[in-house]
Amino acid sequence: MLCAAMLSLGLPNAETACSYSGEVVEAALTNELDPTVLAALIFVESNWTVRARNRNSGACGLTQVLPRFTNPRLTCRQLREDGGLSIRTGARQLAGWISRATQYRGNSLHRGLCGYNAGNVCFNPEHWRSPGMRYARRVTRLASQIRQIALNLQADIEDSAIEQETEIGYDFDYGCGL
Repeated sequence: MLCAAMLSLGLPNAETACSYSGEVVEAALTNELDPTVLAALIFVESNWTVRARNRNSGACGLTQVLPRFTNPRLTCRQLREDGGLSIRTGARQLAGWISRATQYRGNSLHRGLCGYNAGNVCFNPEHWRSPGMRYARRVTRLASQIRQIALNLQADIEDSAIEQETEIGYDFDYGCGL
């Protein structure tokens, strides 16, 4: 459903997003993240461009990870050549920021996303004014759109299946054809 939702939104590079959707779901679930949040983060960070590189910050790959903060240490080349590695690394780092954010009042997802984007400034009392919080709101808005479309698509599929079963005379009480 993640792939179908991103295609439905008409996001640039949605085909690339679809090719990595399984890895997004796996990395998200491994790190106790919502897959739609991770997918939205990747869109906001790199527009689903596997070889993305920010020459100013040195961030690399789909999740725009800073290699100097990876453990074990990764290179920009590795992150740009292996989209799955970038996804797994970014998911692990986001989970770390969210874990740290749970120690503070307020929305730990927003503060964790802020930290992912802007670093420690998001843990200051005036964090809500930081550009990192605008980034967090952008990611969560897109994640909500992806989630809603996925839910609508799932409901459409279920409705279609019920209609097909009804047409062939399926008995819902006993689970057998009439």
